[in-house]
Amino acid sequence: MPYSRSYLKEISQSGNFGSDEHIATTEDLMNKLFEGDQLSLAEEEYICSSISILHSEERRYHFNTFDFEGCKNYNFRTKYLTYYSDLNCYNKTYDYKGELTAEQRGKDRVFLESESQKWFQIISNDRQTDKLLDYVSKETRHQIKLIDR
Repeated sequence: MPYSRSYLKEISQSGNFGSDEHIATTEDLMNKLFEGDQLSLAEEEYICSSISILHSEERRYHFNTFDFEGCKNYNFRTKYLTYYSDLNCYNKTYDYKGELTAEQRGKDRVFLESESQKWFQIISNDRQTDKLLDYVSKETRHQIKLIDR
């Protein structure tokens, strides 16, 4: 059974990071992630944000969220929100660790461009099998036409 967004928010904001409940929930979600099980968006956000900050005493990071298929939505959301006002990734940008290097901004630009191309292929299709995706595709194509004008 998936964990609810409100439950995950409650245990992450409670301040009881060493509690049995917090540890059990985190371990369960880590196991799901490592085994490639389907995660809800709330679960994905919770566990991927948790593992992105785990590190050893030497400050070497043990996990890269890009190594996990289950973190793909988290990775896109994080990168997009980091660069929302500069999607070309040219300007100085900061995350919770400090200023991002030009090399990292270049990698992020390639990632965002790749995701953009994937989405363009999806929305270019005139008919989608999913009703919501079909609606979003039509609306996006309409918006692109307006921007082109």
